Amino acid sequence: MSATISPDVLPLLKRFRFRREKNVAALILKIDVQNLTIEHDTTLDGATLEDISDELPDSAPRYVLLSYVLELNDGRVTYPLVLMFYSPEAARPDWKMIYSASIAAIADAAGTRGKMLELRDAEDLTDEWVRGELHGSH
Repeated sequence: MSATISPDVLPLLKRFRFRREKNVAALILKIDVQNLTIEHDTTLDGATLEDISDELPDSAPRYVLLSYVLELNDGRVTYPLVLMFYSPEAARPDWKMIYSASIAAIADAAGTRGKMLELRDAEDLTDEWVRGELHGSH
């Protein structure tokens, strides 16, 4: 059982994917489990990872499309766009399954196939954690 992307979300994904700002931003999506549709939850622009972490619920999964500022070891700066699957331990198992089954659709629509991070605890969302995860994929 997987969810479908709400038609309202597709233009948000496209705009977020092609944004020109060079700062940290997040597009947070949730699933309406009654209708099995993926919907917009909130957008944070010019945010810190702590701001993003504060927006994540303690007991419900979310998808976070993260635009991040990453300084590479050679001094170059990149702005990777990654999909983060937030699945807290306290979330209901059936919700986790619906979110897991629907992640490929979000990754395809956002153009982030192969760039997915999995987060279990919102407190772990730190620069050190994100850099460590991203350096593993760069």
